[in-house]
Amino acid sequence: MATDFFTAEVWTLGGLVTYYVLFFLHLGSRKIHGAGITPHPTEAWMVQVARNVTMEQGGPGTQPVSHP
Repeated sequence: MATDFFTAEVWTLGGLVTYYVLFFLHLGSRKIHGAGITPHPTEAWMVQVARNVTMEQGGPGTQPVSHP
Protein backbone atom coordinates (compact mmCIF):
# COMPACT_ATOMS: atom_id res chain seq x y z
CA MET A 1 0.00 0.00 0.00
CA ALA A 2 1.32 3.43 -0.94
CA THR A 3 -0.17 6.84 -0.22
CA ASP A 4 0.23 10.38 -1.48
CA PHE A 5 -1.49 13.75 -1.87
CA PHE A 6 -2.31 15.82 -4.89
CA THR A 7 -3.86 19.26 -4.96
CA ALA A 8 -6.83 20.58 -6.88
CA GLU A 9 -7.57 24.27 -7.17
CA VAL A 10 -11.28 25.01 -7.20
CA TRP A 11 -13.09 28.29 -7.78
CA THR A 12 -15.70 28.78 -5.07
CA LEU A 13 -17.97 31.69 -4.14
CA GLY A 14 -15.21 32.74 -1.73
CA GLY A 15 -12.52 32.65 -4.40
CA LEU A 16 -9.85 30.16 -5.39
CA VAL A 17 -9.38 27.34 -2.83
CA THR A 18 -6.67 24.69 -2.88
CA TYR A 19 -7.92 21.27 -1.81
CA TYR A 20 -5.61 18.45 -0.76
CA VAL A 21 -6.68 15.00 -1.91
CA LEU A 22 -5.29 11.98 -0.08
CA PHE A 23 -5.31 8.65 -1.87
CA PHE A 24 -4.00 5.14 -1.31
CA LEU A 25 -2.70 2.83 -4.02
CA HIS A 26 -2.80 -0.94 -3.55
CA LEU A 27 0.45 -1.96 -5.23
CA GLY A 28 -0.60 -5.53 -6.07
CA SER A 29 -3.83 -4.67 -7.84
CA ARG A 30 -3.09 -1.00 -8.66
CA LYS A 31 -6.52 -0.06 -7.29
CA ILE A 32 -6.81 3.49 -6.02
CA HIS A 33 -8.81 4.43 -2.94
CA GLY A 34 -9.68 8.11 -2.55
CA ALA A 35 -9.42 8.54 1.20
CA GLY A 36 -10.31 12.17 1.76
CA ILE A 37 -10.26 15.77 0.61
CA THR A 38 -9.82 18.90 2.67
CA PRO A 39 -8.66 22.49 2.21
CA HIS A 40 -6.65 22.28 5.46
CA PRO A 41 -5.00 18.93 6.19
CA THR A 42 -4.19 18.59 9.89
CA GLU A 43 -2.68 15.85 12.01
CA ALA A 44 -6.12 15.04 13.46
CA TRP A 45 -7.58 14.70 9.97
CA MET A 46 -4.72 12.41 8.89
CA VAL A 47 -5.16 10.20 11.97
CA GLN A 48 -8.89 9.86 11.30
CA VAL A 49 -8.35 9.04 7.63
CA ALA A 50 -5.76 6.41 8.59
CA ARG A 51 -8.28 4.91 11.04
CA ASN A 52 -10.99 4.84 8.40
CA VAL A 53 -8.79 3.16 5.79
CA THR A 54 -7.42 0.69 8.33
CA MET A 55 -10.93 -0.28 9.44
CA GLU A 56 -12.00 -0.81 5.81
CA GLN A 57 -8.96 -2.96 5.05
CA GLY A 58 -8.55 -5.05 8.19
CA GLY A 59 -11.69 -4.83 10.25
CA PRO A 60 -12.20 -3.86 13.90
CA GLY A 61 -9.17 -4.03 16.17
CA THR A 62 -6.67 -3.48 13.36
CA GLN A 63 -4.08 -0.81 14.13
CA PRO A 64 -2.55 1.61 11.61
CA VAL A 65 1.16 1.08 11.00
CA SER A 66 3.55 4.00 10.76
CA HIS A 67 6.97 3.66 9.19
CA PRO A 68 9.69 6.29 9.71
